Amino acid sequence: MTAPAVSPLAPPEGFPPLPPIAGVRFAAAAAGVKYKGRDDVMLAAIDPGAAVAGVFTRSATRSAP
Repeated sequence: MTAPAVSPLAPPEGFPPLPPIAGVRFAAAAAGVKYKGRDDVMLAAIDPGAAVAGVFTRSATRSAP
């Protein structure tokens, strides 16, 4: 299997590891829902009392189908 293409906008040294976020846990798995052999499902568990926020944009850039 070949490695997925890397965006030309990605840092050449890769992305730094993210620090833990109190009250939030993330997991990813290869379930074969969209892609075969690579992570395509994400689960986020948010503990009661944790604060979260979201952002909406008016970007004209389209997302992947």
